[in-house]
Amino acid sequence: MLGVRKKRWGVLFVCTNNICRSPMADGVLRTIARDAGLLPRLLISSAGTHPNCIGQAVDVRARVVAERRGYVIPRNRARMVSAHDFARYRWILAMDAYNLKTLAERRPSRFAGRLCLLGGLDSSRQARDVADPYFGTLAGFERVLDQIEGYCRLLLRQLAPLLDDEAHAAEPSPAPPAGDVQD
Repeated sequence: MLGVRKKRWGVLFVCTNNICRSPMADGVLRTIARDAGLLPRLLISSAGTHPNCIGQAVDVRARVVAERRGYVIPRNRARMVSAHDFARYRWILAMDAYNLKTLAERRPSRFAGRLCLLGGLDSSRQARDVADPYFGTLAGFERVLDQIEGYCRLLLRQLAPLLDDEAHAAEPSPAPPAGDVQD
């Protein structure tokens, strides 16, 4: 029906400074969602929990390893998570326990979305941090991208049924599984 705008599911990836892990996850999810025909139903972004790198471009090493595998990282500048993000994004995925704790402390009481580790989406395994590659080598960025690819594929498998059913887009997020941050 013309003129009907479908609700988009917001997914926000969060790391410390928004220059390595979270932009890589943003690019990976955008690419695999596009390939699955689901990108128009998603609102994807990334942010950091600390102000150290606000305004900086994505680390060149992150961009290089992502582009080698066919992913395009958005050319956004690093930014911090804001209160507005908790209203705009239904799923906020932290890269490690430290950032998850920081997000949980900043989360407004009215946030009804899902706040968890990206590496905590697999209920059959213990939640895992996505290591920060910043002080390492290019090989470290490759290993981190390996992790992010697997987790983003799992994320898309979890989101796909919700995106396919238009009625779900208007409903509150489902109850968070074990491992998600709860009040």
